[in-house]
Amino acid sequence: MSEDKQPVKPESNQKCGIDLEKLAEINKMVRGINLQPALINLLQTLNDTIRPFEELRNKFNQPLAQMKYFSEILERYSAFEETFNKSLAPLIIILLKGIQKFPEDIRTTVLILGENGWYLDPELSIEAGHRIAASFSSGNSQLADKAMVEYYEGRLEGIENYLINAMPHRSSIIHAAFDAHRRGQYELSTPVLLTQVDGICKERTNAYLFMRKDGRPETAYCISQMFSDRLRAAFLSPLSETLPILKNRSERTNETTELNRHLVIHGDSTNYGTKTNSLKTISLINYICYFFVLEKENIDK
Repeated sequence: MSEDKQPVKPESNQKCGIDLEKLAEINKMVRGINLQPALINLLQTLNDTIRPFEELRNKFNQPLAQMKYFSEILERYSAFEETFNKSLAPLIIILLKGIQKFPEDIRTTVLILGENGWYLDPELSIEAGHRIAASFSSGNSQLADKAMVEYYEGRLEGIENYLINAMPHRSSIIHAAFDAHRRGQYELSTPVLLTQVDGICKERTNAYLFMRKDGRPETAYCISQMFSDRLRAAFLSPLSETLPILKNRSERTNETTELNRHLVIHGDSTNYGTKTNSLKTISLINYICYFFVLEKENIDK
């Protein structure tokens, strides 16, 4: 630092230090989101980084202004303050607002897919899920169905192996159903996998997907107990709503062509045996298994 450079002297009417209101807003937003512990750790790191500087400023503010050695420290910290207050804090707030909105965006996407008989594969990117959901919403159902059919056809082997590894006691049934699908025997693969869905739900949650309690799927009441964070709850929202596959007689139209578990299992439907419907059922059992088997075990650990 040059000899003629004057030490930094904060003016008496100038607001010095980190903008604590912004920092408090960030704290409140992160703790309100309740998504992942990593966010809380990030916030704690930010607070731990800032606190020593604030304590140093408050304790030595006046002496530092008179000492050239410390004036440079004060100057650099003042630059950090300005960066934090003007750039970093607003950016963090924008990011957190996006994170706050993220579960609702996910919920909207998975419900649109569910209304059209599809369930989100955790391996499918969120962006791709949003695009396909948007196609359904805009009336391009054929294009969206084609995209999902192509996707799940490409995932058959991976999903089969995953299901068998996750539930080895059901491996012979799963293998037989996937074999039937590959042979084009969709009349066999579809009902077999639908029965396994309810069995998995009962086994893992003591609740059925295809049975109701107070007008909602039984699984709706166990989700909040199993998954406390908003993001997982958003991903699981199709299991809390009466989607086409769950509709009963009073909720269906006589002309319905949607895949419906009751119509298939009770023999009322004779035209359900299509590749698309078989893959929709595969998407459902894959979705159920991921959240109620693998994800639940990860949380329990």
